[in-house]
Amino acid sequence: MAFAGASMTLEDGVIRAKALRDAPDTERALTTYETLRRPHVQQNITLCGQISRAPTPSPRTARHATEPGRGAEPAPSAVTA
Repeated sequence: MAFAGASMTLEDGVIRAKALRDAPDTERALTTYETLRRPHVQQNITLCGQISRAPTPSPRTARHATEPGRGAEPAPSAVTA
């Protein structure tokens, strides 16, 4: 999920900048930043782990699923115009 990493990098930068701008000192800014970001980061780590451990179909299974009438596409209709 490369898009998640890129998105998180941008989000981190914005939130860190706002925390540094608004907090009275750096230590509090970083504490605020971590408090705000940790739940989102942990959720993404969990999701990425689930995706990486998900079973992947073999090439044969994937090819079979894309054949007409095998699930990926609707079977041809028996009704003709």
